[in-house]
Amino acid sequence: MNYRMKESISKEEKTFIFEHLLAYNLNHIEDKNPKELGIFADEENGRRIGGLLGSTHGNWLKVDFLWVDEEARGKGIGSVLLEKAEDEARNRGCRYVFLDTFSFQAPGFYTKKGYEQVFVLEEYPRTGKRFYYTKELVQEKAEGQRDNRQRLREFFQAENERNWKVYEQFIAEDIVWELHSDMGNTESIRGAKAYLQRIREAYRNSSVTFSCEKMAVSADGNRIACMLVNVAGEKSNDVFEFSDGKIIKEIEFILG
Repeated sequence: MNYRMKESISKEEKTFIFEHLLAYNLNHIEDKNPKELGIFADEENGRRIGGLLGSTHGNWLKVDFLWVDEEARGKGIGSVLLEKAEDEARNRGCRYVFLDTFSFQAPGFYTKKGYEQVFVLEEYPRTGKRFYYTKELVQEKAEGQRDNRQRLREFFQAENERNWKVYEQFIAEDIVWELHSDMGNTESIRGAKAYLQRIREAYRNSSVTFSCEKMAVSADGNRIACMLVNVAGEKSNDVFEFSDGKIIKEIEFILG
């Protein structure tokens, strides 16, 4: 048996390995009909300023690339491309989406769109991070029927952006916040006014942001448990209770 190592792989060598692996996979995989998906954004003069490339396979849409020209960013083009891909995936019978992105790209963009982080590759390729996200493709609901998971994601986004006017729209007037420190102390904050004052004090002169690593939802959708981690690596386990689309109680355990 001879083993050879190469730093440069030819097209023929790649094709040989791929075709043999594909033949094996097709004998075992349930759905043998993956389908490519490409959506593009072009200006009136024909200049391409954005695009999304991916594929659908069985229950899943996989987004490989999403690009918007730097001069055209901030205009919602990326959002439209992603939404159109999700709509087409629904039309093809998909139930989920999978994608990955780097820390220097826009992980916050995807969490805003309802994607949940399932894995992060640390120190990639050296000092950065590579994030892996999934999303469940449910049928779109009317504006007044957004589920509490989406409300909570928007709540987190407002907190990270320090947009307190939007933030306060998610909490009930009689909200209760139980704060359990990692030292064993417990603080109880009652009422929207006290809640907002306490959270704003916590962020005074601070630019720290956080993300939701995991989210678990009760059967009725009114209780959501989250594992939150900030950019310093500090974690907390938070349980949110909803009533009529508002947060009525938060129980937070600071894990350090």
